[in-house]
Amino acid sequence: MRFILSVACFVFLVGSQVLLASPYPGMGSSALVDPQIGAFLTARGYSMNTSGTAWIPIADVDDSLRLQLPSQPAATLALHFDEVPPNVKLELYAKKWAREYSLFGFEILGSQTVQLSGHESMVIDLVQKSKSQQLRQVLIKKEKKVAIFTCRDQQAPFLKTLPTCNQVIRTFRFLE
Repeated sequence: MRFILSVACFVFLVGSQVLLASPYPGMGSSALVDPQIGAFLTARGYSMNTSGTAWIPIADVDDSLRLQLPSQPAATLALHFDEVPPNVKLELYAKKWAREYSLFGFEILGSQTVQLSGHESMVIDLVQKSKSQQLRQVLIKKEKKVAIFTCRDQQAPFLKTLPTCNQVIRTFRFLE
C-alpha cells in the first residue's frame, strides 16, 4: 500500500509540473515570454527586459516589436532592425536618414554617439511640431545589423516617458 501511495504521489508531483510546463522553452506559457515578467529572448538574436516599467508588448510582426504604456496610449517604444555593410560607420548610416526626417516634418534637436552594450550606438532626439510629438531614436550597431529603437510620445509627457524608454533600451543585448 505504501508503494502505491508513493508512486501516486510521485506521478502527481511530476505530472503537475509537466502540465504547467511549456511544450518548448520560450513558447506559449513559458515564463521566458510572459509579458508580466518583461523578459524578451528571441530567435531574432536579441534579448531585452521591460521589468520595472509599465511597457507591454502590443505587436511583434516581421522584424519589429512594439511596446505601449497602458496609462499613456500615445506612448510607444518600437524596435526594428536594418542591415548595413559591416564596414559602414553608424554615423554615416544615420546621416542618410537625417535628410529624410525633414520630409516627414521632423526637426532634429540633437544627436550624439555613445557606447551601449559595448557597441557603436547613436542617440537622435527629434520633434514633430505639427503633431506635437517628440521622439528619441537609438541606433545600436553590431557588424551588419542595426537595432533601431524609437521612443515616441506627445511633447508634454515625453520627459516622463523617456526615462523608462532609456531603461528598456539599456537592457538590449545582441545574442549572436
